[in-house]
Amino acid sequence: MKKFIAVLASLLCLAGCNKQGADWVTISEIVNVQGPVLINDAGVRYSVSNSSMLAQIQQLQRVYVTGQIEPASSAQYDYILYLNEFVAVDVLECVKQSEATEETGLGDDPANLAACWIDGGYINAIVTFSFRSTTGYMGVLNLVYDDQRSTQDHLYFTVSNNQDGKTWENMEVSEADLAFGSAVYSFPYTSLLDPAFKGTVNFHFEWKWFQKNDNNLSVPLRTTEPRSETLSIKIE
Repeated sequence: MKKFIAVLASLLCLAGCNKQGADWVTISEIVNVQGPVLINDAGVRYSVSNSSMLAQIQQLQRVYVTGQIEPASSAQYDYILYLNEFVAVDVLECVKQSEATEETGLGDDPANLAACWIDGGYINAIVTFSFRSTTGYMGVLNLVYDDQRSTQDHLYFTVSNNQDGKTWENMEVSEADLAFGSAVYSFPYTSLLDPAFKGTVNFHFEWKWFQKNDNNLSVPLRTTEPRSETLSIKIE
């Protein structure tokens, strides 16, 4: 089951296009790299047509890809994928609130949960940060699971971003030095479920981001109250 919290046109597209005289479909999704085959969390198998990018992607285990697909003629694959772009996905375990220590490195600096979906036993997330353009993002991100508040059918999570306070609102820098970047994460969640439970499980997420001025982020940036969203899956 897949659902986006926010629509990001550059991150998800499903539309017909014409490439080399054939009808292609544009996709953006997370896949697992298994040799020359890319397999998404639903088991769909892709063969990458551009070999130069395949050589690069084979160094990774889980990646977010964008490209065009058409049905494959070989039974070994479901689709041929012409790869446009890819980015490595960080696979991280959720941090249990009751087990968090100083060494865990939790923080409450702003981080925007720009998109989130649940698929293949993972909570997948695209997270946006602010940082100084000359240094890049140098923080530590975690997804904290509140194991004291959560129940069988309601799981509570908070996006933790620790940049030691070095975010745009706390730095004396010029507007020209303001930068934003995104990263893609996958958090396994099945170990957090009650194996005996059947029914709908609600995943509640909270995070902090900046206020908007006329629907745009602008200087001076100010942190909002925590934002929230809920995703649901059904376990049968």
